[in-house]
Amino acid sequence: ESTEQIMLRSVAITFCGFAADPETITEAQSRYARKDTPLNIADAIYYIVARNGDHITFADILKRYKAESNIEAKVRLLIGLYQFKQPTILEKALDFALSSSVRTQDLRYIFPNLVSNPYIKPIIIGWSKKHWTQLKKYEDTHYVFEDILNAMIITQITKKGKLEVEAFLQKNSVTYERTKANAFEIVDLNIAFIENNRKILQQLK
Repeated sequence: ESTEQIMLRSVAITFCGFAADPETITEAQSRYARKDTPLNIADAIYYIVARNGDHITFADILKRYKAESNIEAKVRLLIGLYQFKQPTILEKALDFALSSSVRTQDLRYIFPNLVSNPYIKPIIIGWSKKHWTQLKKYEDTHYVFEDILNAMIITQITKKGKLEVEAFLQKNSVTYERTKANAFEIVDLNIAFIENNRKILQQLK
């Protein structure tokens, strides 16, 4: 198999899970239950299991993460922790990111993935404010702090949310001007797209 075929398989499975295809969800849950999670499709399996899981599922993925010795497999489990829908679970996952159980370099797998989870949007700002003292410690770790800022900013899809983040970052004298400018530009484009296509988007719900 080519690298392209391997990558496309994972993308296809993930998309079927996103589309809530019953057969795909059942197969992913079955593979997870019997620990049949090859690395080339593990991301897709954990994504589907988490999106359709609960607190018990979260606890099990967390347990597997802590017990896993293979770094690649461990990272995939870590990413899976941030694919849930429930705010209370996501807050637990975010708290875990700042614990000693997660290596600093592995935060680069966490914060960029938050942007693609729509269920993180309602809680990311409140959580960031609450844990700002801890997050600010990464300010000298350039790439990690960039990811944190991007997660805070790009997840916003309303003008109110954008203004709240802007005010918070200004109040705390956060620099990283280029990172902020690029992220806010993306937010402006996203907000404009939503406003221009609101009727169509509402029909798709």
